[in-house]
Parts: sequence; C-alpha cells; structure tokens
Amino acid sequence: MGVNALVTNTTGSNNVGIGRQALTANTTADSNTAVGYKALLVNTQGGANTAVGQEALQSTTTGGSNAAFGYRAGNNLTTASRVVAIGEQAGRGITTGNDTIAMGSQSFYAACTGSANIGLGYRSFFSATTGHSNVGVGYQSLQDLTTADESVAVGYRALTHVTTGGANVGIGKEVGDGIRGAALTTGTSNILIGRQTDVSASGDSYSITMGVHATGKGSSTG
Repeated sequence: MGVNALVTNTTGSNNVGIGRQALTANTTADSNTAVGYKALLVNTQGGANTAVGQEALQSTTTGGSNAAFGYRAGNNLTTASRVVAIGEQAGRGITTGNDTIAMGSQSFYAACTGSANIGLGYRSFFSATTGHSNVGVGYQSLQDLTTADESVAVGYRALTHVTTGGANVGIGKEVGDGIRGAALTTGTSNILIGRQTDVSASGDSYSITMGVHATGKGSSTG
C-alpha cells in the first residue's frame, strides 16, 4: 500500500509494505514488514525484517532478522543480521555488526561494524565504531567508546568517556566520569562501583575502586 511499495517484487512472499517506497527494491526476499516512508527501501534478499518508521532500515540489502522501530532507526544497516533498534535514530550507524541491541534515541549513532553490543539509553554507544561485546545501560553510558571491547557500564553517564580501554566494569551514576578524579578513557580491566567513583589517571588499569565519590590509587600489575 503506497506509491512504489513492493513495486519490484518478483518471487518474494509473505511481505507487507505500507507507505511510499516501502520495500521498493524487494525482489526475492520473504517475510518482511515495512511500515513508513522508505522503510526497507533497498532491501532485495534480506528476509524476516521488520521496519516501522520513516526510513527505518532504509539501507538494508541482504541483512535478515532485524527489527527497527522509530524515525531512521537502523537507517544505515546494510548486511547485518539479528539487530534490534528502537527509538529515534537508534542504531543509525550500525552497518555490518551483527547481534546488536540499540534502544534509545541516537544510540550507536556513528558508523559501527562492531558486533554483539547492547546499548540501552539516550546516546549510549554514540561514538562506537568497531568495539564488540560491550554492554551499556543508562543515559549516555559508554557514549565515547570507539574500539573498546568487553566492557560493562550501568548507570547515568556510566563510563561515558571510555574510548579504547576494554574489559572495564562501571556501576553507578557518573562512575568513571571524572567528576571526583580522572575520567577513565584508555585504561583497561578496571572495576569501578559507586556514585561518581573515578580512577586517578585516565589510563589506569587493573584497579578496583568502590565507594561513593571514591578515587582509585592508580594501576596495579594485573
């Protein structure tokens, strides 16, 4: 339903296209649902996708089993599969990274190929590029992360400035944010627990700091 919706479909079956240019390029793919202007616009062979919202999953070609809900959600995803994006421009930058969950406006906004990440919250993983196997829960959690892997951040602005430092754990409001000490950026394998708990230097590694407004004593040897 809509101008040019499913206009090129040949053998694809069980597809639903509602909105102008929804599923316009679909040819052989099956079991897709596109609701909104240019939703799943260039999809050709990717099956079992659901796109609801203007330009949701607009760039998907062969990626399958994806779900995007919101304006431009998953907008640049091409071949990735099993991605969930919910919110205005959520997962906008995910391209080929599989098995990712982006929930929150502008989460995963930069071009991202990293897989197996979970970001819940406004601008969580905003800058992520190749980092994989990370979890960020909370407003701007892991916002500046680019290539770091295997970190967990839970809380408002938790580990928001970590860029390349991997295997870190931060739990608490503004943990690792640099309010009481240094903001954690490149350090690895740190554990920070407590409101506004920080490291003593941005590159500290193998440290454990717990408390409220606590600051670490520096790196250990691991």
